[in-house]
Amino acid sequence: MAVTPALPRCAGRRTNLALLGLLLLAFATGVLAYRLGTPTAAAVVVAIHDAAGLGLLLLVPWKAVIVRRRAGGPDGTATLSPAVTATLIDSYVDRRAAILAHEAGLLEG
Repeated sequence: MAVTPALPRCAGRRTNLALLGLLLLAFATGVLAYRLGTPTAAAVVVAIHDAAGLGLLLLVPWKAVIVRRRAGGPDGTATLSPAVTATLIDSYVDRRAAILAHEAGLLEG
């Protein structure tokens, strides 16, 4: 019989709060990077944006533990909600459209 260590209740809450903070920071710096006109200020904002993105990636293993702990399926598996799936598809399509527009010369920068 395998024993799985239980996480303290607040560990999941702290992980979710850190994810929320990093998502808000990434969103704010992403918008701000497009608004700034000077290259130096934009470079600083983009560096902060990159650090927030890296922080999000580093929290994925902890979030995976939370998801596994709260798995809702009868066989212990969790599924993506339609809203999450739509958001992922939308962000991929938006990114691809921006890349293609940039390569076509429609966007500068």
